[in-house]
Amino acid sequence: MRRMKRNAKEGILAIFRDEKKAKELASRDHIPADRERNIIRRDGFSYELVKMTWKDGGPKLGLGIKHFQNRVLVSKTDPASISAECLKIGDHVTDVNGQPVTDKGVARRMIVKAILSTGETSLLIARATTNGAKYEMEYLLKQKMHDYSDDDVPAITQKVIDTVTYCGKAKHSIISTRKRSPHAVSFER
Repeated sequence: MRRMKRNAKEGILAIFRDEKKAKELASRDHIPADRERNIIRRDGFSYELVKMTWKDGGPKLGLGIKHFQNRVLVSKTDPASISAECLKIGDHVTDVNGQPVTDKGVARRMIVKAILSTGETSLLIARATTNGAKYEMEYLLKQKMHDYSDDDVPAITQKVIDTVTYCGKAKHSIISTRKRSPHAVSFER
């Protein structure tokens, strides 16, 4: 515990810091200014720059990520893996190697590409430190996440197009009640 006192004519100023708060404040000093711009600071979170290094024949990456509401969240870390050493379930990955990320597919590709090319990658993470923030991250991880990434969008679009069939003349239009549409589109179930 660190304690400072300052005597003044009108009163005493005492500042008490516990180790957790000191670590949070110190972590701000270790984040470069160009990475700091990728953070929107929120109460209840500490921000850290973590570095993952992979060596040939060493432990696997062992990282599971999900995304929800434009957040990339750590959902799993395998025991005795590279990610288990520096990440915790519920960490919010805000950038990978200085590039902001909001999609798990993009984040995964960037991490794998960096590890395969240089053997290391750095992640800027937001970690919940208060009970309220921890509850929020647990809640987000329990939400149904999208099981697709940007690479799946063309396939999903084609699936929707395949379910659309041309029906000829329409009896009723759901778009306008004034005029009947000469053609209609229906969706098969």
